[in-house]
Parts: sequence; C-alpha cells; structure tokens
Amino acid sequence: MGTGKFYYIEDGPSLDRILDSFKYANIKRAFVDVWFTITDREINREPRPLRVSNIVVTGINYQHSTSSNDSTYCVFGNCILSEDGENKPCSFNAYYSPQRRQGTISFW
Repeated sequence: MGTGKFYYIEDGPSLDRILDSFKYANIKRAFVDVWFTITDREINREPRPLRVSNIVVTGINYQHSTSSNDSTYCVFGNCILSEDGENKPCSFNAYYSPQRRQGTISFW
C-alpha cells in the first residue's frame, strides 16, 4: 500500500454515519460502525471486492461541485483493510459521495 493506487468505492455509509464516526473518534468506548465496499479494478483482470471496516474518521472536507447537485467529501481516517484473507491496519484518504455512495479511496 502507499503506492498511490486508487480503489473504487462501490458502496458505503451515509453522511450521518461518517459525521458520527468523526464526532466520536477520540472517545475509546464509543464506536460507530462505518465501512466501505471497494473494488480493485486492474486492467485485464476481473474486479475483486474488498472490505474496509473499523473505520475511524479523523478528518472531513466538503468539496462543492458546481457541475451537479452532488456533494463530495474528502474523508481521512484509519481503518482495517481485508485483503487476501488478511486484515491490515492502515490509513486512508477517500473522495466520497454519500448521495451516490460511490467514490475513490487510497491507502497508506
């Protein structure tokens, strides 16, 4: 990870879930279940679904779109990436539309 490779977000949480995760990020006994279903779409390869779970949102930035009514957010945080039977802790940066529940995400 950390190669700058982007994955496609196929499904994810509502904006309320993301904001709740951010709100309770520093309270250890409070946990908000937030997840993304992502796809690794490499050329000449069948897309494989991956799961991003145990997300703790540590930052949110609103990205206003002048070309549509769709709101996009830049979401930062820590998570667990389930890949090839392994659970890998990592940090992430996602550009995500809660209305469409789609976007892109990268890990490091």
